[in-house]
Amino acid sequence: MANAILWEAYAGATPAWGDVSGKRVVFGGSPRNIDVPLVVGEWQRGVHLGTADPGIDACGKNHLPSPRFVTPATFDSGAGQEHLNDTNLAATECTLRVHATRDLANGLKGARLFIYDGLNTKTRAEGIKVYAFQQGVSGSAWTLVNDGEAGIGGDNPGERLDLADSAPATDHYYYIALSIQLQRYDVLPTFNIGFQFDTAYIDQSIAATADDATELTSTTTVDLNEINLRLNYENALGDYSTIGLRWQDVHIPSTATINSAKVLFHSSAAYTDPATVTIYGEKSVTPAAFQAVNANISGRTPTTASVSWPFAAWQNGVWCDSPDIAAILQEIIGLPGWTQASSDLALIIQSGGANTNRRAGKSYDNSNNLPPRLYAEWTAYAGSSSHIRGFLNFCTGDPEYEVWLLDNQQQRRHLIDELPIGFHWEKASQGWGSFSDLKVNMASPAYPWLRALDKLLIRRGRHDL
Repeated sequence: MANAILWEAYAGATPAWGDVSGKRVVFGGSPRNIDVPLVVGEWQRGVHLGTADPGIDACGKNHLPSPRFVTPATFDSGAGQEHLNDTNLAATECTLRVHATRDLANGLKGARLFIYDGLNTKTRAEGIKVYAFQQGVSGSAWTLVNDGEAGIGGDNPGERLDLADSAPATDHYYYIALSIQLQRYDVLPTFNIGFQFDTAYIDQSIAATADDATELTSTTTVDLNEINLRLNYENALGDYSTIGLRWQDVHIPSTATINSAKVLFHSSAAYTDPATVTIYGEKSVTPAAFQAVNANISGRTPTTASVSWPFAAWQNGVWCDSPDIAAILQEIIGLPGWTQASSDLALIIQSGGANTNRRAGKSYDNSNNLPPRLYAEWTAYAGSSSHIRGFLNFCTGDPEYEVWLLDNQQQRRHLIDELPIGFHWEKASQGWGSFSDLKVNMASPAYPWLRALDKLLIRRGRHDL
């Protein structure tokens, strides 16, 4: 696994982390196991009553047990142990709190792998159970200690294990077991998933001959094979020009907020004379490839949004970019039918007609292999599962995970980026440190079954249930 998920155990009022176990935990399931390390923290010093306590039963670093990592069915005698001199023990001896965090090398430290209920600050780690076994006490067996409700809240949720001796006349050994597994979480009408939102971007080149073209203004003839795309004026043919550009499979979520965007041309010569063109988008989520048919560019439906581009000076052989065209892209991805998986995007650059000055950039058919590029940055917390898939990809090295919503009979299901009408993602106000939360609003009465939502299912592959 390229990047690990770090499981930590926390003890005491302040964190005191220590990697003492070197153990690993495997989440079993489809399509493959996720192997993660587990890190266990220190014991909290016990509270002792009575003057005869010898004082050697402090729960510190030197008495840290090595937990046994098992499933609920395989608690067979334990492995880690803590020796307590508890002759005068009259209160809880030690407390261990366990919780899960994600600690990744690129600065995504502290993102909690837990769910916030959307109504209050109480949280609980998901998938962690703590079991204890006290040796030497009649009838003692593996017992689930504190199932996730009491003693949990704030920014350090987890399972709390209180060790108390039911027979304080003698010393005993305590065995500890941690069962870590993906399990049910009963969510409320809103819930959050805590993870960081990075700005996503594309930098995509035109990839086919029929994806860039020139149309002459007076004749409307279209040429697909120009080596250079001359903006404003086609000097070789003595006519003003309209340029068409098309990018296939532009993977921007339909609910993204476009922060910035531009089209870039690799200049074919140096230019300083002034000229102005106007950039439009084609108002379609399935723009056709360009054809050598009259008016094949100018006859397309333009977007309402447009951007004027008064040219600056261009140097030869460098990338030259347009003004910000975020408004054009925002309009296109907001069209009905736009999907992150399969939509295409086209731009139209129309001559200003005021003079015969120009700028020329290399086309797809130029032997230099430097066709026009589309660059865009966006934030996607308002809509799709792209960031969740990216997080899973980052943690597991597998790009094919999807996140599904299932009801409690697992009969109704939706990809998170395909929420039913009436449901939407929201950026929640509750946060942990510098991390944002994502909330899906499930309050719509049109889908009462989602009020009984059973789980988030992480599953590999699209539509594979």
